[in-house]
Amino acid sequence: MTRQFLPGSAVFLLLAFLLISCDTSPPEPVDGEEVVVAQVGDEVITVGDFRRNYEAGFSHLKTGDSPRLTFLEYMIKEKTLSLEGYRLGLDETQYVQARERELTNELLLDALIRKEIRSKIRVSEKEIEEEINRDKVSFKFRYWFEPTEEKARAVVERMRIEGYAAVVDDLLRSNPERNIKPSFLTTDYLTHQQVTPVVMDAIKDLPYGEISDPVFMNDTWYIYQVLDIRRSAVTTNEYKRQATSVEQVIYYRKLHEGIIAYVGELVGPKNVVTKARAFTLLGNALLEWNDIPEEGRLPFQAAVDQATEAQKHLWNLKTNGGQDFLTFDGGKLSIDEFLLNFDPRNINRGKEQQQDFKVALDEAVAVTIRNHFMIEEANRQNLIRDVDLQAELKRWRDKWVYRAAGIDINGSKRVNSVERVEKMAAAAKNLRDRYPVKIETAVLDTISLIDFRKSRWASTQMYRSGTNRPAYPTVDPDWGRKGKDNEALKH
Repeated sequence: MTRQFLPGSAVFLLLAFLLISCDTSPPEPVDGEEVVVAQVGDEVITVGDFRRNYEAGFSHLKTGDSPRLTFLEYMIKEKTLSLEGYRLGLDETQYVQARERELTNELLLDALIRKEIRSKIRVSEKEIEEEINRDKVSFKFRYWFEPTEEKARAVVERMRIEGYAAVVDDLLRSNPERNIKPSFLTTDYLTHQQVTPVVMDAIKDLPYGEISDPVFMNDTWYIYQVLDIRRSAVTTNEYKRQATSVEQVIYYRKLHEGIIAYVGELVGPKNVVTKARAFTLLGNALLEWNDIPEEGRLPFQAAVDQATEAQKHLWNLKTNGGQDFLTFDGGKLSIDEFLLNFDPRNINRGKEQQQDFKVALDEAVAVTIRNHFMIEEANRQNLIRDVDLQAELKRWRDKWVYRAAGIDINGSKRVNSVERVEKMAAAAKNLRDRYPVKIETAVLDTISLIDFRKSRWASTQMYRSGTNRPAYPTVDPDWGRKGKDNEALKH
């Protein structure tokens, strides 16, 4: 038994949205960003590094007579420990490699979208003007819905003869279990931005009072009748005020449409088919994994790798890893190969919500399939060499090697935050002979920064959409922990 991945389905709409939400392009460089503010061994901390880190960093790390210098010293400690971590080969540990592989795939998706879609989007003045004019037109309409096309077409025929209100009244009398008030089925005045494109296509040219053909949306068939249309003129001031935000609306609409088209062209012709048995093995393993208490639960991939016979479904997935998960024109993926790019973090529904779980699993599998082919295409185009991609990857790799160094310094012994950072600060201090530090104080003092003067504890926290990863790696907040003997943290 097989499961067909249909290229023309609503799955592509969902996947396009998810791609838009996860695409976090690196900030555009500005003048002076590459100026060096500190050198640690052979590595440098630039103005851009400091600015992004400082503005997103935790405010309890910005203390003392010179908050900038205090914060920079924490960055230097991390850079020093990171350099030592590389020397010890900690960048080759499973901890770092697994995170690097995951981020590399995310960045390859971003790079492919930038190259194939974002770079080709243009928004003209005429498009902006037309969009603003469209927003000055609002529709008031009412609607009815039926579960099947056959029933919807029968209702349309009746409405066109008897009228909308008479038919709805009769349907509600005949089906009291629906418990719907007719007023709930009438909208306020809505602009095209407040109405989904499918609905707008159905009503925009519909004459007053006429009944639309049935429109399929979200597994339901809808019928519309326009009650009124309002139009108002656009003033020059309104145009100037709205132009920038409207340009963004048009841009992201084109991005959305571009991704739908690109994914369809890339994945659709491959005739992807998932194997029902493998899909079931995955679903059962996920449900069993979800039942493990969170405090003792390994990441899903690790749980599969370390599964024992006592864990029936995780064990079944593990021992069948060589079976096909999907086939496509020209190739196939085994269960083990599929799991390399599978992310179960959004599938946390239990057995009491089976239908929701199945929907979420379908979506996660579809996302994994899409990502596989897009990453494959990005690699074919050698986008791994993209300068922005490599710069972001190095920032995060440095952070993970620093964390691995912290684990190495503290050993397997569990220690509290104060003891942990005191050991790490002492280690960083002892390494300054190996990795000399030079601070450009004049540069540090003149960096322009966003400062929250009214609330010095405020900070700017941004995350990559769809993940719990910050958009930029920032200083470890534990550096600000205070112990009885805190001298190690001051140097």
